Amino acid sequence: MSLDFNALATKVSHLVMKINSYFRSPVDILYVYGGGTVYTDATITAALTAIGSTMASIKLAPGTWTISNNITIPANIYIDISTATLSIASGKTFTNNGLMDETLNQKFSGAGLVAFGPRSIKKVYPQWGGALGNGENDDTSAIQAAINSIIAGVVSFVNGSYRITYTLNID
Repeated sequence: MSLDFNALATKVSHLVMKINSYFRSPVDILYVYGGGTVYTDATITAALTAIGSTMASIKLAPGTWTISNNITIPANIYIDISTATLSIASGKTFTNNGLMDETLNQKFSGAGLVAFGPRSIKKVYPQWGGALGNGENDDTSAIQAAINSIIAGVVSFVNGSYRITYTLNID
């Protein structure tokens, strides 16, 4: 068996180009699709519709985004929620099948659900749901939300003392 190094180099080059385009500077969708003022799922949906199946990175501007409808981030999207919080309405679900920043800020609030697809992320942090890990505040609901959100992967705890005041349910 012979190895065609030129063909291999070409494939690697194309893969690197694809990865670079995926992680290029993310588009701040608030200004491009939300007129600078619409912090809602409608702005996110407009961006996803315009992007289609193209590999892309989007950034949610700082602030609280209201999610009043079910929304799914497809696998071709990297979403940066490092400075935003998604307030998800009761009975609604935010599903992420793409990649996402893994900063430890609170990313999700509200009574709605968060779900991560099987290949989207490997770790979920309770801090994403508001856990503080300071031993004083009740972190139970944030930990339970992290457990409920992940299909394949682990809930990861950073150093701290997590206060749990009721039984956690793990399927």
